[in-house]
Amino acid sequence: MKVQVKKGEKIPEKLFDFMDKERVSQYGKKTNLFDRKYHRKSNFFFVKDGKNIVAFGFLRPVEMNYKKKKYKVLALGGIMVVEKEKGKRHGTILIQAMINHSKKTKKTILGFCGKRLAKFYEKAGLKSKQDFSRRIEMENPKTKERIPDPDKCPGVYFEGKDKFITKVIKSKGIATYWMPDIKEPHF
Repeated sequence: MKVQVKKGEKIPEKLFDFMDKERVSQYGKKTNLFDRKYHRKSNFFFVKDGKNIVAFGFLRPVEMNYKKKKYKVLALGGIMVVEKEKGKRHGTILIQAMINHSKKTKKTILGFCGKRLAKFYEKAGLKSKQDFSRRIEMENPKTKERIPDPDKCPGVYFEGKDKFITKVIKSKGIATYWMPDIKEPHF
């Protein structure tokens, strides 16, 4: 097993098509597909068994605003294990490679998931905080309209040097971000 990391701007269309096809296969036609123009600076991680991709996901730079301060964190998203490869620890290998990247860059990783998936992420090495998405909202920079997450999802994270997660957990207030390609208020 090996993990390959590629910048979004270097990923060929054929590889994006593969990832989109896998997402539709597992989540249905209404799933978010990868909007290539927003992923130029993302780091995509691919777990490979020989030449075959068995799992993938991305870390995308995103700016969080909290208490009049800006934090540059890495949004965890697009995590998938290829359907026929599930149950073989490929997802754990993927997350651990992302954690290693965070340790090197000292950047916080933050993602959101369903309550059952939070346990997987914890076993793979991330921490989780229940209902954390209620503390993070999308905010359109032009209109200042805020979009809260109605689902109140757990946040999964690996804390970087900025201690962003600890600051949000230990105080009151809402952190905001804007990712125009995201249709729901969590990534």
